[in-house]
Amino acid sequence: MSEQTKTWIFNSFFDLLIKSSYKKITIKEISQHAQISRRTFYRIFNSKDNLLQSYFEELLNNYLKMLKKILHRILKTL
Repeated sequence: MSEQTKTWIFNSFFDLLIKSSYKKITIKEISQHAQISRRTFYRIFNSKDNLLQSYFEELLNNYLKMLKKILHRILKTL
């Protein structure tokens, strides 16, 4: 599945989270808000928990990549 679809799902989830509690948000709502089918959601994520875990894993991985680049630049100057 495309990264764009994942981004739509993440954005939809967080848009809904502004208006409602985590427990009240359903996969159906996330899918409708992202304008995708529930089947598409489940091709990418197993559950809401999996969606959230995946988001934070990506966030952490991006942060670590950035830190590696910074460290590499610092070490080059030594």
